[in-house]
Amino acid sequence: YTIVTSRGCPYQCSYCSKPITGNTWRARSVENVLQEWKMLVQDFGATEIGVTDDIWNLDLKRAKELCRAIIAEGLNTVPWVTVHGMKVNHTDAELFKLMKQAGCKRVGFGIESGDEYILKRVVKKSQTFDQVRAAVKNAKAAGLQTMGFFIYGMPGETEATMEKTTLLALELDPDLANFMIAAPFPGTELWKLVEKEGI
Repeated sequence: YTIVTSRGCPYQCSYCSKPITGNTWRARSVENVLQEWKMLVQDFGATEIGVTDDIWNLDLKRAKELCRAIIAEGLNTVPWVTVHGMKVNHTDAELFKLMKQAGCKRVGFGIESGDEYILKRVVKKSQTFDQVRAAVKNAKAAGLQTMGFFIYGMPGETEATMEKTTLLALELDPDLANFMIAAPFPGTELWKLVEKEGI
């Protein structure tokens, strides 16, 4: 089963389309999420739960509170994963330890590119490589499986910039790596950029 604990994301990654969830982050209360989590586990017999938020850990304190509540209610016997990944700059070692204790088995990270210019100027990802490295390291240290999302083919991409992405993926060594080709969806900044440049 899947669960949505929050909607929206304030970040402005150029490839991302949020026509329904929007830019404003709205979080359900921990108590409200826990009520649905209980239903999935106790009433529906869930064998795995996928958290499908765009950015469930935007509020680090709330993310930790949710993990503690899952543990306290004994719901940590059912494994769960972060389907769309987590924002690396809203994590710390304690969060990953709590996630592991709460039954989480795998976390994903939107790493996107290993090239500084592509990451900052084209993708417009508000994170640093040091934050990426720290998040992956802390997740592994907590005993969680890791998954990395990477994109090839953003405007300005070259063989050299793609090689940097490949080398970063090899350095991070996630358990799973998803390499995707950039797709300009209508309404995204990426769409406007490729339309303007006639790509």
